[in-house]
Order: sequence, then structure tokens, then C-alpha cells
Amino acid sequence: MTGSPTATMGMERQSGRRRMGLCPVCRATGEHEVELTARAASGAAFDYVRCASCRSLYVPDFTPPAYERAADSIEAADLDIKFYVEQGAGLETLVTPAMIGRRRAGDRYLEIGCGFGFGLDFASRSMGWEVRGVDPGRLAKAGRQLLGLDIEHRYLSAEDDFGGGFDTIAAIEVIEHFVDPADLLAIVRKALAKGGLAYLTTPNAGCTEAGRPTVSLLSALSPGNHAFLLSKAGLEAALARAGIADYAIREQDRSLDAVIGADARLIDPAACFDDALYEAYLEARTREPSASPFLQIGFAYRLFKFLVNHNRLDEARGAFERIEQMVRRCYDLNLSDVWGLLRRLTFSGDRIRLFKTFPFCLTGIYFFAGIMTLNGSGDATRAADFFFAAMRVAMVVRKALLSAGIDDGELDDLQQVARRHVVMLLGPDSRWTLA
Repeated sequence: MTGSPTATMGMERQSGRRRMGLCPVCRATGEHEVELTARAASGAAFDYVRCASCRSLYVPDFTPPAYERAADSIEAADLDIKFYVEQGAGLETLVTPAMIGRRRAGDRYLEIGCGFGFGLDFASRSMGWEVRGVDPGRLAKAGRQLLGLDIEHRYLSAEDDFGGGFDTIAAIEVIEHFVDPADLLAIVRKALAKGGLAYLTTPNAGCTEAGRPTVSLLSALSPGNHAFLLSKAGLEAALARAGIADYAIREQDRSLDAVIGADARLIDPAACFDDALYEAYLEARTREPSASPFLQIGFAYRLFKFLVNHNRLDEARGAFERIEQMVRRCYDLNLSDVWGLLRRLTFSGDRIRLFKTFPFCLTGIYFFAGIMTLNGSGDATRAADFFFAAMRVAMVVRKALLSAGIDDGELDDLQQVARRHVVMLLGPDSRWTLA
């Protein structure tokens, strides 16, 4: 018997429907519960089945998309790149594998599914390492050109020649794109040099369970792109099938990460992160001329966010002024004229036209400007302007993204936190909080 589905952000939560299947993660066969149905931008619907054994979530009979395929239009491809470099790329996660790898000797770095190549760029510039990336997607082509990196535009397999192995291997949000997770892990096992370390991350299957917050579920599922979402038990099963015994898994609400290699259990990824090294990288990249103004804005925004988060408000004000100048040159927008800018920001169904007119990171720029103002000058009115702008921009951007079947977790978070700050400063009955 099938229960009534509940629709959320292009998804329907199922109740009572079951189907026979083979879990691609732990290889358990049997009757598994259909937990969700989600629609891709194309309109195609995908069932997500919860394995009764390992609790991973998988799409039955999944066929990977052709990641090397060109976008529907040049404009759409350019906007994908713009979104990634200005907003989508989680740089702190992308540089973490190199931070971990420097705990061991060796300077050969491989990133599987490197995307645009920010992690490679950091390892090359900050560590002086020999880097190699492999990725079939169009982001990789753009990164190879704009960052000047050794990125091979193709798929990687266990049959490749890894030339003695790599001292550090990264696979960030990649394993869930494989039909069988053990296929990627077999590549990692073969490519990892003796004494080396690998680091991978993936969405946590637990984030979709009933009763959990629905924040960014669509982003985690990525209908049509993700074959499965791993549970901790599922990742352990896949590692065992790949013959990997030395590893440590860390489970968070929305993600799993794993360190693979000798004495991996002694490695704490968070403790490996070096703030000074990361800041120096952002500072250097922000001040260098770039062939892409979007790329420079992306670096400048992340430096601004870093400074605000570390309460270095005088330096943050200088970083904000640099962003203002960049945005004015690139988009002819005045960030200080909050209300004038918001009047220009509307979504009428044309995503391409909308996304050409402002930086994707505008939500974050305004949110952290609000924090900077509130904690710096204490001007609550001006801070409320910034927080309200962050909330409104996030609403418009996410509406446009969701119309294409995608979402962004950071935008979702910032929208909610900005709303709470508006309520805190202006009271719960303010008409602003209802916008």
C-alpha cells in the first residue's frame, strides 16, 4: 500500500512503498523502502531507496550522465562556471586534502574529479607540490585555462598508470557519482603511494531521513547526478569491498569524510587546517590580476568572509571596499545603495538574464557586511539593512536555482540566519521579516 507523498522543493517523501533491489553500496538484496522521489531539471523523476541493511540511499538502475557533454548553450555553461567560482565552491573543504597531506613526506598530489581545480591550485601555489587533476566536466576545462593547471579532461580508471603513486589524493564530493562506490575506492587504493594519505567527502544519507531538517535536501540528492548517498555503515562496507582497512570516518549532519592511509585514525582533518596558510592564499589570489573578474570576486568574497569570521573587522572593512570596487566595475552595482540594488533584483523566469546582472555571492557579501557593521560600529539600523538584503537576495537566487532543479546549501543557511538577525534587530512583528 502506498501512502500519500509529501512534496518539498521538487521532492515527494514517500510512505509505505517498497521495491526489490540490490544495494550498490553494500550489495544487500531484498525489499527496500522507497523513501523519496525527486525530479531533475529535465522533469525526470528518480526514486531514492533506503537500504534495509546499511541505510544508504540509492537510485535503482542508475545511469550516470555524460559529464563531458557540453551545456545546452554557451551562456548556460558560462553561468555554471560563474556560479561555481563566485559561490558554489567550498574552498575550505577543497584545500583540506593538501592541509592533511602535508603531515606526511612527499609532494605528488592527485585530485580525482577536481572540478575547476581550486584544491590543485592551492597545493601548487601554497605547498609547491607537483599536482595532477582528472575530471571530464566542463568546469575542469575552464579551470585548466583560468588557473593554468595540469587537468586532464577525461575519466580516470583503475587501469591508469599512476607512476609510483601519489602522496596525497583528494576526492571531494565525487564517490556518489559512481555506479559502485568500490570502483572509486579501488582507484584510490592503487594510486596511493606507500605512506600516503587520501581524503574524500560525500553527502551523508542520514540527512534525508524523515524528521531531519529539510535544508538543502535537493542539493544533497542532485537528481540525475548522484547514484547514491552513503551512510557511515555503507561507506565502511564499500571500503571493505575495495580492500581498504586503514581509514577513519567522521560523520556530520550533512556529510561524511574519510581519511585513508596508514595511521589514518590519528588524523583530525579539522586540526590540520592552517588558517594563516589559507588566508595567505586568498590574499595573494585576490590581489593578482585575473583573466576572469568573476574569479577575482570569488576570491575576494571568501577572504572577506574569512576576516569577518575571525573578527578582524578593520581588515574586513578594507576587503569589503575592494569588493565594492570589483562589483561596480563588473556589474555596475553600488553595494552601499542596498535598496536601489534590491529594486533591480527580480526574477521573472529568465535565469540567464538574472544571473548576468549580479554576483552569485551577493547574499554572503551582504550577510557578512551585516556582521561586520553590527560588531564593528554597532549601527543596528545599517546592519539590519544588510541582513534584510542578504535574506531577499537569497530568496530570489534560490527561487531561480530551484526552478532549474538545483539548490545551494550555503545560500539556504545564510537566508535563515539573516532572517533571525532581522528579527533580533527589528522585532518579530517587523514587516521586513515577512518579505
